Amino acid sequence: MTGDRLTMYPSLIDTAGYLSTAQLTDVLNYIVTRRTAGDLAVLSPYELMVVSP
Repeated sequence: MTGDRLTMYPSLIDTAGYLSTAQLTDVLNYIVTRRTAGDLAVLSPYELMVVSP
């Protein structure tokens, strides 16, 4: 099992060198698509700490 964590500072959205609102929307839509297909599970930070492979 592998995992990834999306961490960001909302105040930096749409500032130079950081994600734009459109890019963030694309990332979130991709996550929803993968979750809906059953290829991805979205977990809370706590769930990430206690999940077992």
